Amino acid sequence: MPTLSPSTECHGQPFLGHLQAQNCSHVLQGPNGTIQSPGFPYGYPNYANCTWTISAEEQNRIQLVFQSFALEEDFDVLSIFDGLPQQGNLRTRLTGFQLPAPIVSTGTVLSLWLVSDYAVSAQGFQASYEEEAVLVMGTFHSVAFQPWNGTEWHVGTTVVTPQ
Repeated sequence: MPTLSPSTECHGQPFLGHLQAQNCSHVLQGPNGTIQSPGFPYGYPNYANCTWTISAEEQNRIQLVFQSFALEEDFDVLSIFDGLPQQGNLRTRLTGFQLPAPIVSTGTVLSLWLVSDYAVSAQGFQASYEEEAVLVMGTFHSVAFQPWNGTEWHVGTTVVTPQ
């Protein structure tokens, strides 16, 4: 495990003091899967610094649903980013023991970043993700339909409508 000095930064956040870090990074692709914090359900390590980046196919979104969530309140945090894990993409920060509501990305990438402190840990979290297709709506034109009395319609009949 790397030893970090006081001037080291990770995701733009400075580390204070001399510590041992539990680093992990995961890139996930595919229509669905499961994400677990390290050590789940027996507890995540102190100094955890883990990222998960989920990528969907073009025009799809990612739905993240938590099955379990338990992080030391206020000290251990799971940040969710709509896109890559950068400050401008921060969607929400989760901590504590309340099961979060499902999250749906606005684009094709959703990222999670778990950071824990030096002391108490909890069970961690488990979530499933799934790609969702986005319906792209085109222009719809309605045509006023006038019934034609006495007209018979058969399989294969072609109807031409004015533009």
